[in-house]
Amino acid sequence: MASEIIKGLIEREPDNGIYHDSYGEILMAFNDYELAINKFQKAIELDSNGWYIYQTYIKLGICYRGLEDYDLALKYLRKGEELIDQSPSDNETKEMWHSYTTPFIEEIKALIEDF
Repeated sequence: MASEIIKGLIEREPDNGIYHDSYGEILMAFNDYELAINKFQKAIELDSNGWYIYQTYIKLGICYRGLEDYDLALKYLRKGEELIDQSPSDNETKEMWHSYTTPFIEEIKALIEDF
């Protein structure tokens, strides 16, 4: 199982941020948002300048959206979106992440306005 493999990798290299990020993605896929948030925060702590870190912030925002904490969701989604253009990723990848993030931001802004 994927979660067992990533746990083993983290045991061998506990300071590897991308492993924590990947584990967070697995947890997120199973709607285990609270544990996923912990893993994403650990990835940011370990590798705040990693090439993938903008994605980590976006995934954090999606997790908080799932937990209905819209203020934190918006905070992390905006932070991730802000970092997209600073990443060394190619323009196609950057556009893909912008197009992925924008609907979440718009949805959350609408939800906040409805309260």
